[in-house]
Amino acid sequence: YFLKKIVGVLSKSFGDVIRYTVPHPKNIGIRQRISKSAVDFLTNLHADNEYDEIAIVGHSLGSIIAYEMIVNTFGNLNKSFGNKSGVTQNDANNINLMNDPELRRAGLGPEFAWKVNDFITCGSPLCHAHMLMVKNEDAFIKKVDKGEYPVCPANREDLFYPNKEDSNYFIPTHDSVFSFMRWTNIFFTNDAVGGNLKNIFGGDIVDHKEKPKTYTGIRNSHSQYWNKDEEPEAFKII
Repeated sequence: YFLKKIVGVLSKSFGDVIRYTVPHPKNIGIRQRISKSAVDFLTNLHADNEYDEIAIVGHSLGSIIAYEMIVNTFGNLNKSFGNKSGVTQNDANNINLMNDPELRRAGLGPEFAWKVNDFITCGSPLCHAHMLMVKNEDAFIKKVDKGEYPVCPANREDLFYPNKEDSNYFIPTHDSVFSFMRWTNIFFTNDAVGGNLKNIFGGDIVDHKEKPKTYTGIRNSHSQYWNKDEEPEAFKII
């Protein structure tokens, strides 16, 4: 009975995640539409002067979609420097030395205007990225080294590269995105979907491992991160 219960919980929780991440002709079109809608949404928020700071919260599959949205939007904003400038070599050097992502972000100046200051993941299957996004751990590490999967902080010493149109100015590398924002990860001890991210996506991630107060044992805590009445501690972190 207990094994059947656990399998049922995992199948329900992982079903959409697997359908989204596993490449298949039936999935590609839907995934591209979801990705485009997410990037368009975040891009429009950046263009709206009403917003100065943006916090993004992603739960379960939503954390994967949010991760892709952040990475792709940051890359698109980088391209906008094509007919602009960037930062000077001196500013780039100073920003590289800063430990605070908020100060790094401010150092980019108004032209870049990256507004996302916090990324919060809850019950994130990104902890299984080695299996979901690639074939194995070695393949994941290679993609991180190539900058295909940005980590927090960036997997490099230098966060900038020269602007191709004017080598006197420098632009953030596309995979340095999480060096300019905070990443907080929350997961319950009995949530088989979520888990630690620091050991996979970078040492600057703050992992919060929470023991559920109500949904204990094999009870499914995966959908309880928003339950401020029964799981108030996790809700307070969010």
